[in-house]
Amino acid sequence: MEKWWVALKMIENDLKKKRKVEEAHLVSDVITKAIEPAYNFYGIDSQKVKEKAGALLGLLVFYVVYTMCYGFAIFYIFEGLGFSMKRPKVKREV
Repeated sequence: MEKWWVALKMIENDLKKKRKVEEAHLVSDVITKAIEPAYNFYGIDSQKVKEKAGALLGLLVFYVVYTMCYGFAIFYIFEGLGFSMKRPKVKREV
């Protein structure tokens, strides 16, 4: 896979030098959508979600809690700096 990546990257750079943008973009798409994912997931066996449902649920719950904690931390930092999340007071002229 590394040889494919290197070869296609060289072709892409050559096409860019020749100002063939559409062809270079096509080669770039092949690299990012086919070669890189194939390399990243090579050797990983597929499994059914039902087999790992507990771990998947645990990771999902952890992700939601972690994201909420980060959100509240950012909220409190801005609150400490004097920013507020309240509606502005609008003065109405009568």
